[in-house]
Amino acid sequence: METLYYRQGNLMRGLVVKRFQELAEYVINDIDWLEKNGGRSGNDGFFGKDSDSLARLVQKKLGLQVDGMVGYNTWTAMFNHLNLEPSGASVWHAPNGVKVIDGRKVWAPVKKYFGVKRPWTGTAGNKVTGVMLHQTGCNMPEDPHVWNKINAHCGITRAGVVILMFDFDMEIWHGNGLTTPTIGIEIAGLMRGVENSSNTWWPPGARTHDLTAAQIAASEVLFDIIKDAFDTNGGTWKYVYAHRQSSGDRMSDPGELIWKKIGMPWIETLGASDGGESFVSGNGYPIPKEWNPAYKKGFWTK
Repeated sequence: METLYYRQGNLMRGLVVKRFQELAEYVINDIDWLEKNGGRSGNDGFFGKDSDSLARLVQKKLGLQVDGMVGYNTWTAMFNHLNLEPSGASVWHAPNGVKVIDGRKVWAPVKKYFGVKRPWTGTAGNKVTGVMLHQTGCNMPEDPHVWNKINAHCGITRAGVVILMFDFDMEIWHGNGLTTPTIGIEIAGLMRGVENSSNTWWPPGARTHDLTAAQIAASEVLFDIIKDAFDTNGGTWKYVYAHRQSSGDRMSDPGELIWKKIGMPWIETLGASDGGESFVSGNGYPIPKEWNPAYKKGFWTK
């Protein structure tokens, strides 16, 4: 973050200053105390004498060097005190030590957000009824600032961190013909469509990843978060789809491992459906027997 400080006659100004002023007042969390001790309430985006005083009060409260210089140490201490990521996302730790980063209320919508808020109940065609599982197809960075540019609602990093990018009722392009009623979930990694077949991902024979134990633990936490959203909003979680089912270009998405260790357990727990043995949307492929032994069609068969 930018280093802020008072400059007489040439004030620093802008959104970064406003962000500091907002966070600082949350750190102090006592407007009467602020006013009595030379602080301020509200924010104007100008780092003047009031903001200099506010910075010194924050530094005093957080046990920092009191110099009015809002640099790395002060920013970091404020974010940690408020349990926030630098992006503004909130952070909490779920059962089994799974870290959750929630940026749903602070990150700007992705490019392919249709400006539509979908209903959870009723008969509308865009009612939220399920989720779609994806793999990123690459070793995605852990940095949540990268994830908030993905066309999906939420994701799981390689380290098993759950990242909530956007509200589940936002209609985001992520799943071709099954975009409208589903919540998009990206799971980090490059995983083969069929584990013992080297030509079932891009490019054939590429170095692939395993689904980690941390990711499986994170998937259990994400399941509870999504299920709670359905229950709170009166919706019914009916479907768990694979991107393969709606796109002929995504045959290996999300891959055998993700489907067997996350998709099918979710379906069983919910009493939900993947649409059925032959279900496809558009030019997609059905769930293959390599992913679900109860089904008959092979990986390459439509």
